[in-house]
Amino acid sequence: PTIFSRLYTVPNPEDRSILIWLTGGQGSRKVPTEIAGLQGRRRILVPGMPYELPTYDSEGRLMPEAFDGDSPARILSVLHWARDMGLRVVLGGHSNGVVRAVGFMSRYPQSHSLIQGLVMASSHTGTPTHRLPLTGAWHTPCLILHHRLDYSYCGAPKHHEWLHHAMRRINSASVTRHTVTSTRTLHTVDTDGTGDSTHHMFQDSGQEVADQIDAFIQQCESNGCA
Repeated sequence: PTIFSRLYTVPNPEDRSILIWLTGGQGSRKVPTEIAGLQGRRRILVPGMPYELPTYDSEGRLMPEAFDGDSPARILSVLHWARDMGLRVVLGGHSNGVVRAVGFMSRYPQSHSLIQGLVMASSHTGTPTHRLPLTGAWHTPCLILHHRLDYSYCGAPKHHEWLHHAMRRINSASVTRHTVTSTRTLHTVDTDGTGDSTHHMFQDSGQEVADQIDAFIQQCESNGCA
C-alpha cells in the first residue's frame, strides 16, 4: 500500500534539527494536534503507517506490535533517513506513540545514538497492566510531559510518576518531568477514568507544550541535556 508521511518544514534551511513524532491511538493519525504550536518553529516528521496498530492483543498486552511487529524497524528506517540527510533527531511520542518509541528503544539498544533526545507525552505506563519493559541501560536525555488535569486512563498523574521513576532508574542521562499547568480549562476535569481528550491532547495548553519541547530540543542541540 501507499504510505504517506507528513513533513512540516521550517523557514531557515540552516536548521538541521528534526522532531520525529509518533502520534497516539493506532498510529495512523498524520496531524499532530498535540504539538500544533511547534509547526513553523521546528521541522517535524510524522511517519506514516501502512496499517493501524492494535491497541491490545488477545492476552491484554498493550500495543504488542510496538515490540513484536515491524514498528521498531520502521522507526529505525526513518532515523537512518534523517541521519543520511544530515539531520539531528529528537524522537517523540504521544500516548500510544510513547509505547512505539519504547518499542524501538527496546529492540535496538545499539541504535540509541541515532537520537539526541526523547520526548514522552501523555504516556500511560503506570498501572500493572500498562507497564512497559523499560529495561537495559539508556543514555538518552528525556523529557516527560503530562497535563495536571489529565485523569484519563491514558494519562493519570500516577502513570507519569511511575514513568519518571522508571526512567531515572535505567537512564544515566538527564530525565526532566514537566507538569503542564495551563489554567484555561475547556471542559470539566474527568476523574472517572474514561478520559477528557482536551487535557490528554493538550488542547488548552499548546503553547506551553510547544515551549517546553522547543527548549528541550535547544538543549539537545547544544548537548546541554546529556
